[in-house]
Amino acid sequence: MCFVVRSGAVDVHNMDAAFDEALQGTEIQVHLTTSDGRSIDRPAKSEVLTSHGEITGTDELNACASVPLGNALPGKTQVKSISASSSEPMAVFGVYWKSTDEAD
Repeated sequence: MCFVVRSGAVDVHNMDAAFDEALQGTEIQVHLTTSDGRSIDRPAKSEVLTSHGEITGTDELNACASVPLGNALPGKTQVKSISASSSEPMAVFGVYWKSTDEAD
């Protein structure tokens, strides 16, 4: 799950600073529950820069939560609920889910 925290051009050489400025110390937590009752909590702290973004259609800087390598959800896992919270109120341009599994 990704949170678009900045829209527009971002200098890739200053991406860390732009990310920190956009979040201003706010921490985002994502909670996922599967249909078999498994609970997964992940912080949205991965910096992802996309061109032609998912929400705004321009460059987007995203704070994304992901499952660590080697711990991916098995194929055909059914998600019952997804929730997100932040340590402080914050504005985002949008939120989206993107899977790396083509079978999703």
